[in-house]
Amino acid sequence: MTSNQRPRWNILLPIKVLTKGKSRFKTLSDEDKIELIKAMANDVIDELILVPAIELITIIGIDHRRLGERTQAKIQSIVPDPALGINIDILSLHRVSEHTAVLLPDLPSLKADEVALALTLAGNHDQSFISDRSGLGTTMYLSTKKESFHPRFGAQSAREYAENSAVELTSSEFIGIKHDCDNLSDLLNLSLPTLGPATRAFVQHWDFPQ
Repeated sequence: MTSNQRPRWNILLPIKVLTKGKSRFKTLSDEDKIELIKAMANDVIDELILVPAIELITIIGIDHRRLGERTQAKIQSIVPDPALGINIDILSLHRVSEHTAVLLPDLPSLKADEVALALTLAGNHDQSFISDRSGLGTTMYLSTKKESFHPRFGAQSAREYAENSAVELTSSEFIGIKHDCDNLSDLLNLSLPTLGPATRAFVQHWDFPQ
């Protein structure tokens, strides 16, 4: 890549086997949990497609065709067998390239502009991350060098990244990109207009209180 070329990013989107995801949404049936997982993932993918700096979106965990029919050539999937956990699956299955980021798929109010800004800011660092609203976990991990790539997702991942030379990216524009939804309360704390269309339709169908 020459100095005049902007980096092109590969975004990894880890999605658990649909029947095993979002166990903390206890009030939803298994079928509804699957629909919610698909809705949030589709909203995230739709925003990623809008970001010019993204060259490839790689879904790790399930076949992307299970999320719906898309003609986008820059979407692919890798299915581990068996699945061993987000960090192991990513490291064992993905051929790491420069400018690779891992983004969690449960960000239903994510906006393309947030992702574009994150990628721009990350270009100044070997490793970087975006913490979630609690400041304990992370929603995005970014690496600009093959040898630096080491995802560390988990309960205290923000500290794990910081202790291993990753730089936290911050901006007043980071709103949806920090609001992951681990349970129903997280989802209902988001106002309906901020949700992506698929997740909004799910919430409206259930007539959850807003």
